[in-house]
Amino acid sequence: LAVMFRSCCDDTSGERFWMVFDGPVDAIWIESMNTVLDDNKKLCLVSGEIISMSPRMNLLFEPMDLSVASPATVSRVGMVYMEPSQLGWRPLLASWLEALPPTVSETDKTLLQDLFEWLVEPCLFFVRKSCRAPVPAQDINLVQGLMRLLLAHLDAWRVAEVDQSRPVDSAKSADVLTCYFLFSLVWSLG
Repeated sequence: LAVMFRSCCDDTSGERFWMVFDGPVDAIWIESMNTVLDDNKKLCLVSGEIISMSPRMNLLFEPMDLSVASPATVSRVGMVYMEPSQLGWRPLLASWLEALPPTVSETDKTLLQDLFEWLVEPCLFFVRKSCRAPVPAQDINLVQGLMRLLLAHLDAWRVAEVDQSRPVDSAKSADVLTCYFLFSLVWSLG
């Protein structure tokens, strides 16, 4: 941590740095970060060295929980806590649709969104109520698996992006996407 913090502080390129802390919170470690999180923005090391945080540095914490963090630490950071069940899979879907190859038309994206809205919730309900999962998974993980499997089948759209002489047949794209979606739904959600 100290080496990375120091290299970001000493950098003169003018770039913005984001340090992401996404592991479990350790009581001793997070308490030593209090001086960085308060108005001083200085990292105080055990050796006595003090490293000042540069204005181009940002810290982002993504812990699973804050059970060992003191109220003083929690009060120093702007915090947004979201349960996976509260967030749901729809924001992930919106992001995924935006990241599809540009050769996937808006009509096709709307079709995919409609298919997700129509079938994912009933399938998740069925899986939760009527099936036994050997390995428990959150709904968002199951839907992410669906998206990955579906994306793996979009070769024609990726080829059309690279080779304009091989465009996607727009007359058949809705039927093809529906088939790919149903295949992916069965093999990902169960």
